[in-house]
Amino acid sequence: MKRSIINKSLLAFIVLAILFSGCKKGNTTSNQLVGSWRLVNAPYGPGYVIIGSDMILTTLTTTSTGAHEYSKKAYQIESNTVLVSNTLFQYSKSGDTLKLLQDVDNPNSSNNFILVPDASSTTLDTWMPLAVYGTSLPWPDLQMDALTTIGGTIWTSYSYGGLKAYNSSTATYVSGFNLANSASGIEAVGSDLWAYDQIGRTLVKVNVTTHAVTFTSPAVPHGSGNVCQLAYDGVNNIYCINGYRLDVYNIGTNSFNSYQMPDSYNDLAFADGYLFAVTNSTVLKIDPATLQVVKTYRLKDGMGSDVIASAGGSDFWIYVSDGLQVPGSFQKITLN
Repeated sequence: MKRSIINKSLLAFIVLAILFSGCKKGNTTSNQLVGSWRLVNAPYGPGYVIIGSDMILTTLTTTSTGAHEYSKKAYQIESNTVLVSNTLFQYSKSGDTLKLLQDVDNPNSSNNFILVPDASSTTLDTWMPLAVYGTSLPWPDLQMDALTTIGGTIWTSYSYGGLKAYNSSTATYVSGFNLANSASGIEAVGSDLWAYDQIGRTLVKVNVTTHAVTFTSPAVPHGSGNVCQLAYDGVNNIYCINGYRLDVYNIGTNSFNSYQMPDSYNDLAFADGYLFAVTNSTVLKIDPATLQVVKTYRLKDGMGSDVIASAGGSDFWIYVSDGLQVPGSFQKITLN
């Protein structure tokens, strides 16, 4: 009996020693990689890799449109290899340069990471600031393809002409009506609503009191039977986006100018001289003169949106729903 107890104690000691040795070795190796790195071979613009002591590797990259992206993946180190999620990299470090090579036979491959220390210590929050979430208002109706605001009223539209008003202060439904025209995208211009008519493929001006259409534009050059989302610059122009095509309507001249967008966006808003495009998980700040992205914001996981509307200054309304949750909610966000 005594020998059995001794053997068990010895075995436990050996197991602990092996585990401790393995952990110590892993920490020693990983310490050579942990830190903030600049991606030398980023294809479209600045890029960074953050290798954390928590065994999470974060990549911060720039797309061809200037938008920022990120990903977070678990990594493991074994000898001279690094396994990032399910992708194996050969690892080598020479001086200040760290190489993570997925394609060993082609050092110039875009799948490889050539890294040097990042003097600016870039973080995810500086790369893609998180939107600040504020007021949340329940909204039981999941049928919505656009929203806008007139004063303290949030207006929503759904295909085939359904318009609904919601008081953002009292959190109550106000009214609704159906247009004879099939309205999809909507935007407030003063006290009126402008809507995209899917059937006529024009923009129509709607009096929200009488529900009458008081003006119809020429045909939108790249309009289609799909939703065409709108944004008003507060001066004279209504932006109408449909996929990669942007048609800008000048109210004063009753004419359109058309542009090719660098990417496809779900919805647009206009504030402080910039367009803001929502892509479910991000909001992109776009220079209307160049149509290039100048800043990228990220939305909370599970709280993204396909629609966005200006709420004044740096505040915006989005609609949050997974398509199954009842009710969804209007969510006010601030983009600093």
